[in-house]
Amino acid sequence: MKTYYHHHFNVLFLVCLILSIVSCDKEIGNETNKETEELIENNPLEDVVNVTTTENVDELGFSYAVIKGSVNQALLSLDNDTYSFGIEIQDKETFNKQNYGTILDGQDFSVFCDDLSPNKEYTYRSFVKYDSVIYYGEYKKLTTNDFENITNTGEVSNIEYTTATVLFEVQENEFDKKESWNVGVAYCAVDSYQHMDSIEFDNCSYIILTEFDSNGCTCEVQLENLVENTTYAYFSLIKVGDEMKLGEIKSFATKSGWIAAGTALYSEDMVGTFFLIENVSYEVAVEKAIGNPAVIRLVDPYGAAYPYNAPGDYDTSKKHYMVFNMEDPEGVYFERHNSGMNWGYGEFTFLSLAGYYLEKGNPLEVIKGAGYCGTVVDNVITFPAGTLLVGMADYNGGVLYGAGTGAFKIDLSNATIFE
Repeated sequence: MKTYYHHHFNVLFLVCLILSIVSCDKEIGNETNKETEELIENNPLEDVVNVTTTENVDELGFSYAVIKGSVNQALLSLDNDTYSFGIEIQDKETFNKQNYGTILDGQDFSVFCDDLSPNKEYTYRSFVKYDSVIYYGEYKKLTTNDFENITNTGEVSNIEYTTATVLFEVQENEFDKKESWNVGVAYCAVDSYQHMDSIEFDNCSYIILTEFDSNGCTCEVQLENLVENTTYAYFSLIKVGDEMKLGEIKSFATKSGWIAAGTALYSEDMVGTFFLIENVSYEVAVEKAIGNPAVIRLVDPYGAAYPYNAPGDYDTSKKHYMVFNMEDPEGVYFERHNSGMNWGYGEFTFLSLAGYYLEKGNPLEVIKGAGYCGTVVDNVITFPAGTLLVGMADYNGGVLYGAGTGAFKIDLSNATIFE
């Protein structure tokens, strides 16, 4: 009997326990359903599955993609103007952008996503947003188009002393009609011996035709403010997003308004104003202006030929010219000469006093009458003491100081100036 009652008690306990669990489950389930209904009523997208579906790419370019998605309006029970939808797209680095759609075709939409980079993989997904609640579709991937061989560097025409015209081609791309490209030409001065592959592109100048349409063309750009008698490298380019492609690198040389005229013996008389050095005389190359041999220039007078320079004291990246005007044999002057030489106080600048006053707009006759000009006699240019100026860019603000002991001389006897 004891055993029977014990078994009966266990059975009753188990039945009650099961009924209790069933009853409790039903009660908890009712509370959950009630809370969920309230939550959905306040935030219709929360905990709702398949609200939006990420579809495939409809169009793909170098820097854009048209991506499709869909909205399950049956799950929303909202007016169309109460929620927004679109495509979120991102790369593996820092790019992340939400592109909103504006038109629903039934449940479907498509979104134009721009600011992409060519030949790059992106992850994208659709989204639907209501107030602060957002719901996403599944992730998918795309890779934007590459744009190799789109631009070709053309030839140069109309080469003058400081200008030239460059042609280039942009190929039509039938798969990318939506593109707006930046196309143009880059150019930079190079030494004649410099290999084109070693060009420092950061030092180049760029002429860009912005917002260029993708139908292709043969275009031309005018290069201006070039340096005469200088070799330039140039190439066409196309920029889409963060990517840039280059055409073939070519070169040309501007015309020279000067012709070599042998050498001159230069007796220097200005650097000693600042430094205790003896004046020296040395050979330098001289050129004469085409059509006007009374205008000459010394080529790199403070370059390799100047004996006091140490390695690194002179800027060898370009030529430095010291221009003299001797059209009036008694009114000789030379223009401001940024020498390319630097001894630690900034670049040396040299200038004749007559050249200085000409810069200020004074007539040459008045300057000559004041005794500030040099003279040329028997192919030798000289300047009186105190009629030269010298300064250093970082010394006392670059102020020019009076210079010249009367020893300054340019002997053109061995040059072919008037031949």
